[in-house]
Amino acid sequence: MKMTVKPAMTLLLICVMSALSGCAYCSKVSCAAPHAELPETVSPSETLTIEVEDLWICPDTCGATPVPMSNVTIEAVTASTGDVVATVTAPVDKQATADISLTIPDDTEGSLTIRTSETEIPLGTVAVVRE
Repeated sequence: MKMTVKPAMTLLLICVMSALSGCAYCSKVSCAAPHAELPETVSPSETLTIEVEDLWICPDTCGATPVPMSNVTIEAVTASTGDVVATVTAPVDKQATADISLTIPDDTEGSLTIRTSETEIPLGTVAVVRE
């Protein structure tokens, strides 16, 4: 009987000490990657309007709070060559979101990856369709 009680008490003690030391808090702190909902297609010369969310600067230390970026730069990159064909910089609000208006150049063809330029995190891909 003592064998089963002792491991349970040890586990309880470890959990309490972890919570008091702040380790439990640190394991919950995380910064989500930026994301946005993109349309499947876009036309050349069209302005792509999107809201980008979770534009956080993540802390390097345990217990620090993430803060919103001040600005974000969004790029449209050709899937075939990796060339940047359009870019725009916009302010980020206190909720770590930004409203982006990115104009697709008239001579663009194929698929575009929309990404942040700071971290090159892809937000998604859109197909350029001529009507």
